[in-house]
Amino acid sequence: MSVHASKRNKHRKGCREEVKFPIPTPYIFEINKERNVDRPIPSDIVEQWMTHLRLQRTRARDMIWLIEGGATLHDGREGAPMHDATARWLGEQKEVVAEVDRLISLYDGINN
Repeated sequence: MSVHASKRNKHRKGCREEVKFPIPTPYIFEINKERNVDRPIPSDIVEQWMTHLRLQRTRARDMIWLIEGGATLHDGREGAPMHDATARWLGEQKEVVAEVDRLISLYDGINN
């Protein structure tokens, strides 16, 4: 299989570079199997994920607070609202909060 890569030579007629991708061999598949081995994840990376999840939950809670306080959201095109999307957004944000709460409780259960 080949892909023609001619972005930089488009202006030249008939000039094309051909890029060939390697054909997978059984040896390559053996290497890939070894990469799927369970390995520990550094704790600082896990803490970054947890911080990200907590921030997502905070943003979702803020959005819920705004919607419940009367804010409305609309789907639209070119700045013109087409239809009210407030109920959909509220549901999505409540799902985010519930899922992050579940993941944080799982994390706390493992680490306590």
